[in-house]
Amino acid sequence: MILLNAAESRELDRISQEKYGIPSYLLMTRAGEAVADALVERFPEAATDALVVAGMGNNGGDGFVAARRLIQDGFAVRAVLLGRAADLKGDAARAYAEFRASGGKAIEALGESSLEAALSKRPSALIDAIFGTGLNAEVKDKPRRAIEILNSFAVPAIAVDIASGVNSDTGAVMGAAIRASLTVTFGFAKFGHVSYPGAGQSGELRIVDIGFAARAIEEIAPRGRFLERDDVRHLIRARPVNSHKGMYGHPLVIAGGRGKSGAVLLASRAALRTGAGLVTVAVPESIQP
Repeated sequence: MILLNAAESRELDRISQEKYGIPSYLLMTRAGEAVADALVERFPEAATDALVVAGMGNNGGDGFVAARRLIQDGFAVRAVLLGRAADLKGDAARAYAEFRASGGKAIEALGESSLEAALSKRPSALIDAIFGTGLNAEVKDKPRRAIEILNSFAVPAIAVDIASGVNSDTGAVMGAAIRASLTVTFGFAKFGHVSYPGAGQSGELRIVDIGFAARAIEEIAPRGRFLERDDVRHLIRARPVNSHKGMYGHPLVIAGGRGKSGAVLLASRAALRTGAGLVTVAVPESIQP
């Protein structure tokens, strides 16, 4: 599985748009609608009263697209914007306008007191669209309080691209992070999805194709990979049915010391699990029992 860092994610966006003519708002629309569809598919009973919490950037724009899609599909949606709608720019502003045109309303949380009021009612599910993959500073003040309140709801949480508060490049939790049940990411997975502690905040990971240019990823040529079963299956040779342990190697594990018997168990079991036919362990007499 290909892994992208934040810089490569930005380049994928830029090249797809500037060189291959894919409209940025088309990408945002596909992303947000994929999030809404994932919520309805994965948690159908919880989608009846969804809460979308949006930041001021494009991640928030994805959230408003998701909210608009849910409204059009007949679901009740509440939205909270962590800022002023008048300050939204570009695609995020357009997504907000279309959300409003579909009948949606958003509460502008301008301070912690208004945030507390806006998030006073527990939803059946939530969409986290606060921060995207560009986060590189500690989460503080109003966004941090929003994350704390959302986590306290203990309802299915769908993260847009990455759980807010997780560093996309390292998986570090930047002060506080959403505990997502499902993360819907776009194009390719990010390092933060599979690196702990961020991986523990991501929940189930769903990678969605939203139409990035195929040639763009070839130009970026990312080196990051996460090895999965299918990636290494071809390296494992088939074994005859009538084979025996003597045909598959006999390693000797010399390990351990007083208080260190765990090293022996880990190393010898690993040798067996990775295919050795017979394993012999040599240990000090003091730990043999």
